[in-house]
Amino acid sequence: MATYTSDTLAKAIKKAATSPAPVYLIVGERFLCRQAAADLTRALLPDEQTRAANLTAIDGDQEDPAATLAALRSYGLFPGRKVFLVKDSRLPAPKVSAREIYTKAEAAWREGKATRAGRLVLRLAALAKMEPAELAALSPEAWDDRLDFTPGADTAWIAAAGAAVEGARTATATDITDAYIEAWKTETVPADNILVLLTEAADKRKKLYQFIKKHGVVIDLSVAAGSGRAAREGREKVLRGLVGKVLKEWNKTMEPAAVSALLDRVGFHPVAVVRETEKLVLYADNRPRVTQDDVNTLIGRTREDALYELTEAVTRRQVEPALRLAARMHAAGTHPLVMVAGTRNQFRRLLAVKALMAASDPPFIAGMSFPAFQKGYLPQAKDSHPHLLALLPNHPYALHMLMGRGNAYTTAEITTALGDLLAMEMRMKSGGLPPRDLFENFLLRTVPQKNTAGRTHLRK
Repeated sequence: MATYTSDTLAKAIKKAATSPAPVYLIVGERFLCRQAAADLTRALLPDEQTRAANLTAIDGDQEDPAATLAALRSYGLFPGRKVFLVKDSRLPAPKVSAREIYTKAEAAWREGKATRAGRLVLRLAALAKMEPAELAALSPEAWDDRLDFTPGADTAWIAAAGAAVEGARTATATDITDAYIEAWKTETVPADNILVLLTEAADKRKKLYQFIKKHGVVIDLSVAAGSGRAAREGREKVLRGLVGKVLKEWNKTMEPAAVSALLDRVGFHPVAVVRETEKLVLYADNRPRVTQDDVNTLIGRTREDALYELTEAVTRRQVEPALRLAARMHAAGTHPLVMVAGTRNQFRRLLAVKALMAASDPPFIAGMSFPAFQKGYLPQAKDSHPHLLALLPNHPYALHMLMGRGNAYTTAEITTALGDLLAMEMRMKSGGLPPRDLFENFLLRTVPQKNTAGRTHLRK
């Protein structure tokens, strides 16, 4: 039927109210997709009571696609249109790496979500062509050989998670995709039953994507990545659109300089931009216009200064200062997603530092003076490892200081932290636990120095 973008989203929503498609695929940035899905379901089911009864929301990580298809092909007890909304759908999504599945499964297991963890473990075991119990018993070398990554030291939980969903095998993605397409082609899906799929990325080569593009509706809300001008302008356009939407809902305006200051301090975090704009609107109270003074009062400290202090405390493994700084940033109105992004970037830098320190050309000597580093080591490293240095601070002294703290974390701790940050970001965007609590819990688990017995202690 059609493909829509953020610029034509309103047109797609309006058309859905009068001429709905049998299936919608909403792909792109997670928060933007969920906002679009909320608008779409309100258009498809305008009556609030009907929506409560006839909207079925499904978590894609826990979903059995065959069960969803069976429900889609069934007639309900209540009359009228029915909408099946699958969040984080796996059907049109690109192939997910084993590391990503493992990270999600481990996070779910830690939170006590045994069923979700078990279903993810089944996907992981299928990739390895093994049973969960066999997977749990693999050596680190065997993990790397079969799944191209090495998990944490404790993998015993994998067997328990697999046992929690024993027998819950489903059809393969290819089989179930064909079944969906066949159901629509043969018109065995009731006309009033509508499927809405949400995913952060879609493989446009897949048959299901091509089928939806031709017979349903694709809403592509993808945002360009990278540091190029076009990508930056595209991201800023999306954020300004979100700010404008909130202002319109509250019948407010905002000074252009205030919008620029807000976006500069929050960065590309759509959910944070919306929340910060809402706070500014409430702070303005009866005034019709939000000013730059409002932004300065609520957000105060610049994102760069605050994040620098926070990431420095994390790098030095100083958990108490890190917690104080995070609390101060939260009180100043900084969204935890901003802290997550800054912390993730710092751990990526530490990973690049570990790679440089492990290289023999040139060899890095711990404790070398700054002159020796600047005049001897750095010129050789620029010739041998320009790709690594591109990820690190440009200023020689800042790089020297960072490399001097390169052994604060082991490589395994850094990769675990990066996986935890990814899982935490997904939980923040999905709702549930307060984002501030999630971030503070991450600091408490990750920053304290670990002793030889594997326990942690706080540095003074």
